[in-house]
Amino acid sequence: MADSLATPAELRRVIGVRTLTLSVINFIVGSAIFVVPATVAAGLGSAAILAYLVAGAMVSVVALCFAEAGSRVVTTGGAYAYVGRAFGPWAGFLTASLLWFPNGAIACAAVANALVGTLGTIIPTMGTGVPRAVFLLAVFGTFGWLNVRGVGIGARTVVILTITKLFPLVLLVLVGVWSVEPHQLALRAFPAGTALGQASLILVFALTGMETAMVPSGEMLNPSRTVPRAALLGVGSTVLLYTAIHLVAQGVLGPELAKYPDAPLAEVAVRVMGPLGRGLLLVGAIVSMTGYITGDLLSSPRALFVMAEDGLFPKVLGRVHERYRTPHLAIIGYCVITCGLSIAGTFTQLALLNAVGVLFLYLGVVLSVFKLRRDGVVSDRVPMVIPGGPVVPAIALMLILGLIFAASGPELLSAAGFLGLASVFYFVWTRQRRA
Repeated sequence: MADSLATPAELRRVIGVRTLTLSVINFIVGSAIFVVPATVAAGLGSAAILAYLVAGAMVSVVALCFAEAGSRVVTTGGAYAYVGRAFGPWAGFLTASLLWFPNGAIACAAVANALVGTLGTIIPTMGTGVPRAVFLLAVFGTFGWLNVRGVGIGARTVVILTITKLFPLVLLVLVGVWSVEPHQLALRAFPAGTALGQASLILVFALTGMETAMVPSGEMLNPSRTVPRAALLGVGSTVLLYTAIHLVAQGVLGPELAKYPDAPLAEVAVRVMGPLGRGLLLVGAIVSMTGYITGDLLSSPRALFVMAEDGLFPKVLGRVHERYRTPHLAIIGYCVITCGLSIAGTFTQLALLNAVGVLFLYLGVVLSVFKLRRDGVVSDRVPMVIPGGPVVPAIALMLILGLIFAASGPELLSAAGFLGLASVFYFVWTRQRRA
């Protein structure tokens, strides 16, 4: 099996607007939507919809920043490329570290365990022991192999799974809207700022994912056009879907919504579609989790690949398969790490790091927009420029900082500790390379 060191031109550009839009949706619509309506309702009651507005506004303005940065910097790496181009290799390394580990491998491992747990409700023996480990090995082995074979195959798999998993959610909205009782949606009391901040923080985590979808920029058709359109279409449509789902859930269940923390949408489906609805939502959850894993194995290994190509990781991870033109060793290495985390299953605290880590990642992208504008960074195409000058990035900055301060102390300390360790690794590694 021959391979060669990668240059951006060696990667095939096959990802267009439709595929990237569905990839953004796929990363956002993971396992959280199937439980988060009850979580938010438990904290805010009838005012839960306000958290959707706050979180949706933050993610939307951040998507605009991703759109502009992505139209200016079109190399593989996504947020890593934007921040690195704006602030240098150290900032880029920290961003890539957030992308591939807490926001990538840890989140993917958590979803894989959720998938096993869900399947365990159908086949109890699959949820523990050797069958669990064998299943996880099969999942990462199969989807890793598909992505090694070609980005086109991996992208098509993501498209199919995304469309499939959206079907039960959209159907639930279309059928459930006829069972909504308007009085259940009435705002009975305005929540305290702290409660609204915590609930919005939960929803921001449920709405993140576009940052991972943007990593394979070097394999996109006309990225200066593809990235802005896909970011806005993907995030906008998902925010609307999530809001509609919650309105239906609250309109059908009312105050009882918070009583179903494990499967609120399954309960809504039973109320509006009968027992068949529960089965449909269960299948939807399984497909949703599988789609997330597939999409993550398409995108996250590219962060390792670009870091290796830039000399920030061992060069071997920057090799491209001679036949398939994919970063096969980065994909294989990422699959091994993520599968190991999935089998070990001891990463609950790191999952919290993932939640706060993505806000720090967004913070870097928003700040990079200011710097990229000031430096006049452009690709070979005219970049997208957010209307209003600094207004939108400034709003994004304030919302991100507000949500970071809404996080608990342990989460912030965990994020700071991870970034500190990543910084130590960076300076030690670069000093050894220079020596």
